[in-house]
Amino acid sequence: EEEGSWFLGDWCAPGKNELSPVLVSSFYYAYVTRIMSRIAGVLGMTEDRDLYDIQFGEICNAINQEFLDADQHCYSIGRQGADVFPFVLGCVPAELEEAIWTRLLHHYRTVTSGHLDTGIFGTAFLFELLSERGETALAAEMLLRKDYPSYGYMIEQGATTLWEFWNGAASHNHPMFGSVVSWLYKYAAGINQHPDSIAYERVVLKPFGVEELSYASAVVHTIRGSYELHWERADAGRLQVELKIPPNGGADLYLPLHDAERTLVLVREAEDGIVWENNRPLDQCAYDCQMKQAYMLLKMPSGNYRLELTFNDND
Repeated sequence: EEEGSWFLGDWCAPGKNELSPVLVSSFYYAYVTRIMSRIAGVLGMTEDRDLYDIQFGEICNAINQEFLDADQHCYSIGRQGADVFPFVLGCVPAELEEAIWTRLLHHYRTVTSGHLDTGIFGTAFLFELLSERGETALAAEMLLRKDYPSYGYMIEQGATTLWEFWNGAASHNHPMFGSVVSWLYKYAAGINQHPDSIAYERVVLKPFGVEELSYASAVVHTIRGSYELHWERADAGRLQVELKIPPNGGADLYLPLHDAERTLVLVREAEDGIVWENNRPLDQCAYDCQMKQAYMLLKMPSGNYRLELTFNDND
């Protein structure tokens, strides 16, 4: 950091910010280095890509050497997002990953009682990290809290725009906690760019990701055209999803094989009849269908679709 300049770390965490700014700055050094490696790879600049990869590894090693507390299963102070940043980078040693992740979940479920303790950067990554590691329910619980510190607290106090601080100090029209909108698109609605695509030539659609919601709807405007997704829980045992894929795009649509205690038995398309039913082999599916862990994956070409999913109670 330049002498005499601001060195704020994870700015605007609730209460006193005790997390080392050096950890936060080191995280972004590594994060941007990894982005540069990916850019170099896309551009075919393999030598630059390899150099950035080496540099990224060196920064990860330095973070672990300086901040990892193997005995306490945490980084730095073990709160205010300290463990979030290394997980986002993938720097956590494999032999400690489960223990540190378990501690992180305990921290947010029990120690903070589902409240946020992060600033503008930790908050941006916390929600997505939870969902990427299968904890969308916890992320939704934290987002829906209405007492301090939370987004709901702002609303309960009459806010119509985002605040700079969780407690309402200073600016009441500050966009920096707006990072949660990205989570709403990717995990609540379920639209995300495919990791192997460029400029949204393909997307991943994962509806029904948040059990606490009865419906969600989103539109993402891209250079390829607009991707639209709307889903709702019509009633017990029946889910509906509508999607629009632009002429220049495609989508990997993930449909859940289970909903609550029920099992998927039928996928029907409104105009064209049965897409798949549970007594039919996958090669007879109306689209390119695969089983992917807890999902059925449908490779969807451009077009407009309206699907209904039927689930039966497990015997």
